[in-house]
Amino acid sequence: MIEGKLGEMPVMRSEMLGGVTHFVTMRGARDAGDAWDGLSMCHYVGDSEERVAEARRKVAEVLGISVNHILMPRQVHGTKVVVADTAADGIASQIAVTEADAIVTNLKGYCIGVSTADCVPVIICDERRRVVAAVHAGWRGVVADIATKTIESMREQFGCEAADMTAVIGPCIHTEAFEVGEEVAQQFDAQFVVRQPGQKPHVDLPAAVEHQLRTAGITRIDNSAPCTYTRHDLFFSARRLGIHSGRIATCVML
Repeated sequence: MIEGKLGEMPVMRSEMLGGVTHFVTMRGARDAGDAWDGLSMCHYVGDSEERVAEARRKVAEVLGISVNHILMPRQVHGTKVVVADTAADGIASQIAVTEADAIVTNLKGYCIGVSTADCVPVIICDERRRVVAAVHAGWRGVVADIATKTIESMREQFGCEAADMTAVIGPCIHTEAFEVGEEVAQQFDAQFVVRQPGQKPHVDLPAAVEHQLRTAGITRIDNSAPCTYTRHDLFFSARRLGIHSGRIATCVML
């Protein structure tokens, strides 16, 4: 992924996904040690309603859409995929209280997204059928294979084929920073677990997600984003800053 601008806001984009509007917000923080400093669009992690509303207003203004066209579900580390295929008044408020960890749409002019601060965000796009998805995969979501479930939802709801899809894995925690207990490590295939004598195991979450995407049939995958923990100056990191902190947004819009 490469750094760029959304209006005046710093973002990251993928050079592999040029046919649709997409971005990952960056903090733009003045004080990297302040857990709330920076742009955060997440409405349920303790940030002030005013700050979140202002962040969404800024993003909507640059995209040229109403804030009511920003659709982001309430994530719960599950595997539910919500489909937004009907434009209706109140759809943003409805999805904001829907417990889901992936969202799929074919609606033009609606920005869908997920919020993360170390978990793996994924954008999936079928440019042929004009269908996009945003996925939130924490370690539980990776174990439960939410990425594949999202691809299956795109196929069932819109007739998409994995061979036509491009996937972008956004900024997340990388292997060297993701230390876990043995009870977590044992839930992953050994190829994604790094073990060193006298140390707790480490898990390679983005590699595990990439493997799932490829197994599902997607061959065009961008897995070049930086580590959120290491670059907490650029991205929010719950492990570095605490769970009471902001969240980056990974978004896509037709």
